[in-house]
Amino acid sequence: MRSIALDIGNSAVKAAAFINGVMQEPVRSAVGSVDDAAALLEQLGANEPDVPITMCSVVPSVAQLFDQATHRSAVAPPGMVEYHDGVGFSLDYETPGTLGSDRLAAAAGGWAEFGHVGAPVLVIDAGTATTIEVITRSGQYLGGPILASPGLVAFGLSRGTAQLPDVELIVPDSPIGNSTASALQSGIMFGFLDGVRGLTRRIMDEVGRDATVVVTGGWSKLLASHIAEVTQHRPHIVLKGVNALATAARR
Repeated sequence: MRSIALDIGNSAVKAAAFINGVMQEPVRSAVGSVDDAAALLEQLGANEPDVPITMCSVVPSVAQLFDQATHRSAVAPPGMVEYHDGVGFSLDYETPGTLGSDRLAAAAGGWAEFGHVGAPVLVIDAGTATTIEVITRSGQYLGGPILASPGLVAFGLSRGTAQLPDVELIVPDSPIGNSTASALQSGIMFGFLDGVRGLTRRIMDEVGRDATVVVTGGWSKLLASHIAEVTQHRPHIVLKGVNALATAARR
């Protein structure tokens, strides 16, 4: 059986076909029109009426493009991921109606891959914003913090001040910053790394120091190379979570 998973983020759409539960080669694409959405779906093999399409999205306008693309053909419209008990963990979140579909999918992917270990699972999704999803060893999803990634911080500093420039987002050699550019790079990049590291350690102090810490997203390589607590780098864990939630819904 073929199914399609879409992860619609702020910077791009990540997508993959799954055949009998096995993920095929993922693709990453900028989608700005219905034609773009239709072309991506065709590339993934969603050209038959019975191929289910499931997505998580933080950009409603782009999600709507995929809905419009399927209405132009005989393809079934995409569904948004929803929580189902069959995914293997329970929700212990005060406002489940406000929980982003991307966060739910990241948690589902992390639990599907590492929940069998018997340890807590933390999934750090470092994209335009960075989220940390927290699941206890007994399978309770607790939520997790949201913080700004380097691009958002840089944007705020350059647009919210009169004289601070845009800078290349690289980790400088020293945290001191002996020029305006290196001072900004230090604050942005080390602030990001230390923020994620500090939050991860605080969470592990609460749920268990043996937690499996998974990173994904555009800044994940940076985090994996600088934060010792990170034990797994899984670039496509959100797509796997979309598929896990869709599979649970079809059971």
